[in-house]
Amino acid sequence: MSINPYAVGNAVGNSPAFVGREDILAEISNAIRSPYQNAVALFGNRRIGKSSVLRELEAKLPNEGNFTPIFFDLLDKTRLPLNEVIIDLAYKISFSLNIEEPNLGNEPSKKFQMWLSNKLKNISLVILFDEFDEFIESDTNNQYATNTLFPYLRDLLELNKQHLNFVFAIGRKISDLRTAQSLFKGILIQKISLLDQESTNKIIQFSEENKTLKWSNETKDAIWQETNGHPYIIQCLCYNIWNKFYSNDNIITINKVNIIDIIPKTLETASTAIEWLWQGLGAAERVVAAALAEIETKTITETQLENLLQESNVQIIIKEDLRTAAHILEEWDLIEPLENKGYRFRVEFIRKWIAENKPLSQVEREWEKIDQDAYRLYEAARNLYNVNEHEQALTFVRQAIKKNPDHLKANELLAVILIDLEKLEEAYELLKSLYKYHEKIAKPLLINTLFLLASKTRKIDKKISYYETILETDKNNEKSILNIKQLWEIQGNDAYRKGDLLNAELAYKNAGLDNKVAEINQKQGTVKGLEEFLTKIVEGSKGIEIIFVYDIEYKIIYKSNNGLNIDLKKFIKKIKFIKIKTFGNIKIFVSEYNDSQIYLSFDKEVIGLIGNITFRVDEIITFVRSYIKQSPIK
Repeated sequence: MSINPYAVGNAVGNSPAFVGREDILAEISNAIRSPYQNAVALFGNRRIGKSSVLRELEAKLPNEGNFTPIFFDLLDKTRLPLNEVIIDLAYKISFSLNIEEPNLGNEPSKKFQMWLSNKLKNISLVILFDEFDEFIESDTNNQYATNTLFPYLRDLLELNKQHLNFVFAIGRKISDLRTAQSLFKGILIQKISLLDQESTNKIIQFSEENKTLKWSNETKDAIWQETNGHPYIIQCLCYNIWNKFYSNDNIITINKVNIIDIIPKTLETASTAIEWLWQGLGAAERVVAAALAEIETKTITETQLENLLQESNVQIIIKEDLRTAAHILEEWDLIEPLENKGYRFRVEFIRKWIAENKPLSQVEREWEKIDQDAYRLYEAARNLYNVNEHEQALTFVRQAIKKNPDHLKANELLAVILIDLEKLEEAYELLKSLYKYHEKIAKPLLINTLFLLASKTRKIDKKISYYETILETDKNNEKSILNIKQLWEIQGNDAYRKGDLLNAELAYKNAGLDNKVAEINQKQGTVKGLEEFLTKIVEGSKGIEIIFVYDIEYKIIYKSNNGLNIDLKKFIKKIKFIKIKTFGNIKIFVSEYNDSQIYLSFDKEVIGLIGNITFRVDEIITFVRSYIKQSPIK
């Protein structure tokens, strides 16, 4: 008897059931090879295929270079102390490398860092963290992960950026993305979304490959219309179809009617997974999703949706909240915008489940209770903040947002508290998210936070980046414009002192300092002319010796064999010059005179032996370049 080829509930990476995602695998592969990128977050809703991608990476990465992937499941580890989590991770790494497990003693976290740092000298580890959002979800109240695990992981990432990479799977809630971005600066976000129709058909055809069922093109199209490429729902539908119609006697061809008949059974099969997805939504998103799910036409304009909610007495959903919720549902791959400024569900099957299991009337009652609880917590936080109890206020406002992530005033208060407590990175990530949907409220706080971040960093490029971000939200911000110009000038001066004329010119251009750009161009032109002149001399004359490079601001002396110093003007008369060429204030003297040693001196220090040596063209050019770069711009 044949086995059902469809997988329901388990990750399918490293198996024939894994299809598509080539672009995502390529992006991750490129990221972990980059010396500037060593953290990636796979972001997507439940059952969309994040764990499958991790398992596929675990199987494929060893074939793509000196990578050793470590799959590390964080499920059920949220209550473990940090040291126990570290011991488990050390065991997984040791097992994968086929080496002896380290003895981490009484201080596992410290000894693990030293042990891991030593191992990274010879190998490249890619640690694949599945169910990372378990820690994000559990951390709202006790702050264990924020205070302990997350800082530890950040420190690990700094051990060896070239040979240690983390890939996290997150997405129980839309807010998980913001949390990950605030935890790991510069983390690459790779969204895991729906499959395309070609990949959908490949899954459907698993039973054709093992010669147990056949599918008409009309049937494949019907599954595409129901699932729109949702991998878990495709597997559920096909799994139930196979169980119902497979026969040892003959191979049945599945038709569209069979798909329609099996949908009620599949709604039951997929119910737990879709309930998880539903629980990841905020209260406002649930109301909007429930309202959309009840529309028989399957599409609705924003105005129609607004009217429907008003008729349903959902008074708190104002127009701005409605748009915010719609945008979040769109990011979550639940709905999509239409050309007529309306919306529809992306996955028809999920719409049917919500219509059946989450009617709008039920969601309204839940909304009222959630909003009341969130409001009480928000009021408690506001009162504590007003009497300067910032830490306690922070605890209450986080609880309010956990109750209702869409509570605008609570999110605004959270941003203010974070700024006051100098938790600027977290405030910045929060305000970036708020700015998308509540620009007027978030804009002044966002700009203030960026100014504070710029003042805290010593890195000029980071300062410039913060000020440029301010200009993206307020293009006429005079303070940012002035600061950027000043910082570019500092960058230019620094590059100039180091002799990096190209970057100095670029920095001065960005600072709008045309006079300094012109002087650099003049000096670069001088060098080019000097190169051409010296090349012609050396190529055209055998035995010609480059005696010295003379600048009128420098004192050049002749040191004879008996140690007698002779003034240059007197010595110059003794030399039979073949060529004399002037470039600005630089003079090139070329002579056949051999009985001399000439030094270029400044402040009584010898800075370069120039005479009595047959210079190659590149040597004299190097010397002249060095002189030009050291000469200050006036």
